[in-house]
Amino acid sequence: CHIFNETQRSPVNCLELSVKCLRILVEKGWGRQLSPQMGKQLIILLTLIVGGTPNKSGETSSSQTRSPELAIAGFNCLLAIFNVLDGPVAKQTIYHEVGTATVVDQMVYLMLEGAADEGSDELCISAAKALQALFQRITDRVVLASIMPRTVSTLTKIIKPSTQVRRSYKLLSVCLQIFNYLLRTVLNDQIAKTSEKSAPSQNAEDQMVLDASWL
Repeated sequence: CHIFNETQRSPVNCLELSVKCLRILVEKGWGRQLSPQMGKQLIILLTLIVGGTPNKSGETSSSQTRSPELAIAGFNCLLAIFNVLDGPVAKQTIYHEVGTATVVDQMVYLMLEGAADEGSDELCISAAKALQALFQRITDRVVLASIMPRTVSTLTKIIKPSTQVRRSYKLLSVCLQIFNYLLRTVLNDQIAKTSEKSAPSQNAEDQMVLDASWL
């Protein structure tokens, strides 16, 4: 805890080991008993560690963001959290949170940046797997629809063949699985028909996001 309070001063390798220890605590210690409140705090912490903290000008000012090893450890830890953190409270306060600049929005942006990285294939795969685990926890079509355009755009760039960047089959496989899940969940004809029948009970936000243009 002391190390994480000094992220700007701690050496990168020290932070990396600390994040790996945190992952062990999540997997072997807390497990399914990890509370949504603690889980959300850990998610925000890891988002800042991997993505860096913005300075006054809005730019990221963290030397740790240049460490692929730290980013990989962070994404693997997020994956561990998503695997154990579930339940109605977690869905309401984290996965299905409504508003601007939610935790999900920030995580998705960070993981898509990691998955599209052109330097480390291991980094790309760890980010993609964490993103996949996050999406498996999001069952609200409205939330998925709100992050779908950016996700599809980035995944398309990753999957599209390129002579400049060679993507591993493992990364392509995870990206295609995410793509498939999004299409089946958001644009599923059966779910869409059910939603149309229950339209009077939907709130204004549902109708605004998932109108006819989505179907």
